[in-house]
Amino acid sequence: MSAIRRDNLNDFNKILLSRQEHNEYFWPNIGEKFHADKGINADIAYDMMLAETNMRLNVLLSFYKGKVFEIKNIQCSRPVENYGPFSLYLGCNFDVILLNGEVLKERTLNGVICLNKQCKLYHLKD
Repeated sequence: MSAIRRDNLNDFNKILLSRQEHNEYFWPNIGEKFHADKGINADIAYDMMLAETNMRLNVLLSFYKGKVFEIKNIQCSRPVENYGPFSLYLGCNFDVILLNGEVLKERTLNGVICLNKQCKLYHLKD
């Protein structure tokens, strides 16, 4: 969120799972198990995730860019799913506390993937 506040897409992209990471490391462990569409390949799955992420990112940028806020109460509503060495956290949400004290509930983190306590954003969704 701090990268969004600063309108810094380079920093945002550092925490977003890259196509190479997705296709070479994550997809071989998850593949079709994660998608309802049978026959989907790694590139198509990544493109779908990236399209949804970019749509939500544009909304977040237009609202949060330049604002001062704090993040609290990060929670994921679904049980952790394990695929090979990866842990996938789905349905994550958090509170955004604006400078004026207003609390906004963000339910935009559809997926966070972790390996050895290192996490990357997998998917933003509206």
